[in-house]
Amino acid sequence: QDSPSDDWLMAFIDVFLSVFYVNSEQAHQMLDTLAWTSSKLVTAVALFGRTTDLERFVTTALRSFAPSQKMEVVYSLGIVASYHASNPTGRYNLTLSRPIDFYIARQLQNKWQTELLNGNADGLRQCWRNVRLDQKPIQIEDIADFELAAHGSLELDFVEYGHDNLDDWQLREGKGKGGKGSPGGKGPKSGSRKSAVAASTGNENPRKPIEDELLTEFLNKVNLMHNMSDVEVNE
Repeated sequence: QDSPSDDWLMAFIDVFLSVFYVNSEQAHQMLDTLAWTSSKLVTAVALFGRTTDLERFVTTALRSFAPSQKMEVVYSLGIVASYHASNPTGRYNLTLSRPIDFYIARQLQNKWQTELLNGNADGLRQCWRNVRLDQKPIQIEDIADFELAAHGSLELDFVEYGHDNLDDWQLREGKGKGGKGSPGGKGPKSGSRKSAVAASTGNENPRKPIEDELLTEFLNKVNLMHNMSDVEVNE
């Protein structure tokens, strides 16, 4: 059974996560404030959805967890636990009403646009295959025009053909391998809506982790709440 302090801390962390993102190391620090394993397992799942470096979550944020506890978290997260931004190839079954699933779907959409800009993908080599939206097969002719809704289910196989070697300037201009304006390119014209959307597939990340100073202030408050709760229990 959770201690009263863990109940308060979990509620406090929940409010914190509604506003801020964290990286995996920061998530580890937050998990360390909790006393009980059951509390840590529940909070770990919540933290994953607000973590900016998902590929490091299991090895870094959960490094204090026993192997069986790590597996329990991974099982609770499902397919999203195996997402790696640097190697996204794989099968996905996403529930778009979940913020983390929707975020991954958006990243996979951006990845396809980057592949088009680089000339790695085309009409025959599509990055999204066997796509099913709300369990119904669909064909996507132009990924830039495909609008994701924050509801329903999305199933797909993702195939990455190459890696993004374009710099920020090339992305902004819609140039480089695969972009119109380069020899033989078939990408979007510079200045077009599609080019602007594709430019956002660069290094910009709206999920920026909180500054360490703010996290330290938060953790100090968490520890204070923890101590106050323990004093009340002892009395």
